[in-house]
Amino acid sequence: MALVNNSDNDLQNKYTSLKSEGLDHTLSETTSAIDVSMFGESNGLADVTLVVEDRRIPVTKAVLAFSSPVFLAMFQSDFQEKEKSEIPLPDKKLQTFVHFLKCIYPNTKEQVTAESVYEVVYLANEYQVEHLKTVCEQVLLKEMSKWEDPTTPDCCMEVYRHLVIAETLQLEELQARCIGIASEGTQADREAAAKVHAISEKSEKIIDKKAIRNLEINTSDLKVLMKGIGGDNFETVKNFILEINNTKPQNKAQNEIGFAHVLTPQFGQSIPFPFSFRSSPPPSKPWAENIRNLRLLYQYAPASKDMKRVAIKAVRKDKGAKVLNTSFKEEFDLLPEKIKHDIRGREVMEY
Repeated sequence: MALVNNSDNDLQNKYTSLKSEGLDHTLSETTSAIDVSMFGESNGLADVTLVVEDRRIPVTKAVLAFSSPVFLAMFQSDFQEKEKSEIPLPDKKLQTFVHFLKCIYPNTKEQVTAESVYEVVYLANEYQVEHLKTVCEQVLLKEMSKWEDPTTPDCCMEVYRHLVIAETLQLEELQARCIGIASEGTQADREAAAKVHAISEKSEKIIDKKAIRNLEINTSDLKVLMKGIGGDNFETVKNFILEINNTKPQNKAQNEIGFAHVLTPQFGQSIPFPFSFRSSPPPSKPWAENIRNLRLLYQYAPASKDMKRVAIKAVRKDKGAKVLNTSFKEEFDLLPEKIKHDIRGREVMEY
């Protein structure tokens, strides 16, 4: 089920608005230079002609009908297009439509790229070509990896732009990813982005709720950090962070600030970990400590790749365990998107 349910009229209005705003990023190639012979004319199998921007595109009905239920209905039902030898598509752009056809025709090897996805995804949705819509969503998800750090300039603006697309076309995974990143941004950035890209009220509420929960988690993590390093004030934490990053010499003995090698059985081995967590008796929820330790590593020891690798493998193992209840999923979903990206390992295989 989608995170946001919009009426048909709302979807159509958003769809029209997005296209008029130029989100399809149409390329500048002139229509006369575009080859349209590959869809049936060159092999003699064309049995109908589509007219887009005054260019005639000979196509094969069977190919389009097999790929799209919209074309199937057009060619087989009582639609007026059924008996026509030429079917005008007045609201389409030639280059965009040809690229769409290349993506669904079996004799072409065209792929959806980051540059073309904003064009193709709307046509894939309009003509209900579900496999192509899925491909487009995966390309958009990969694009979102550029905006996983909420401190990146224009991050919220880009996230909200993609969230409007996700809501309009009911791209559930993209919706969830955008909402997760938006909840990590500042309220000022979110408000500025919402003025340009109006998202649904339901998404706004979900983002606000996750942002509050993230603040609670970060506050709790900070308390654990302070306790782990034997301090009870921010000055101690600041000195500790400076020391682990080798930015300020310290004369204090290591044990005075709790900087020691600790045994962390939840990671499966003894590693130099700068945060002293409970290791005995075994925690009642080891997966919860794994997630917390992973958050702290990314927050306070970002250069500790070896420790991250061990921690990520532990969380991956936890995620795959069948004995875990929904509590794990809830905590996992609240992880920063950058961490979840590394855990998934689909685009970046560093870990």
